[in-house]
Amino acid sequence: MNGRAKLALLFLNCLLVTSCERAPGPVTDEVYIVVPVEKGSSFKTDLVSLVKKYRMTPNLVPAIDERGRPLFVLDGVSSSVRLLSQNMILSGQEDPRLCGYYTEPHTDLGQYYISVSPYTPEARREAHELLAKIVKDLKTGGYDVRPESPICSPQSKRESKG
Repeated sequence: MNGRAKLALLFLNCLLVTSCERAPGPVTDEVYIVVPVEKGSSFKTDLVSLVKKYRMTPNLVPAIDERGRPLFVLDGVSSSVRLLSQNMILSGQEDPRLCGYYTEPHTDLGQYYISVSPYTPEARREAHELLAKIVKDLKTGGYDVRPESPICSPQSKRESKG
């Protein structure tokens, strides 16, 4: 089994273990965060703090593949909403002028995905409002929040070996 398959299996296992009690509905909203290089080491801590601020229980699950590449998954839960965040996995086929030179898939430590899902249809508005508050706080904190995923973050090119 290759590294990407192991990461995907580990990620799914983490989701299954934390969602055994009940499953959330479909994703209500999603955003992408481009982390400035100077904030690379603080993003996970900042997001965990925001999850706690909005009365959710954070579960941060770091994983490392066989080549030492990290994947960070944050699962935040409340009685009515689930928040999921993880850093993005790039294919290794992105434009090297933008993303750096990679010969295989790798994690982009400068780009994260955040989604919210309500546990019931009645909680859809609450999920939407929660993500709006988190987006506002992240923007205030100097993070670049986007509705769509960029190709890669500046950190991907910086960490490239080529």
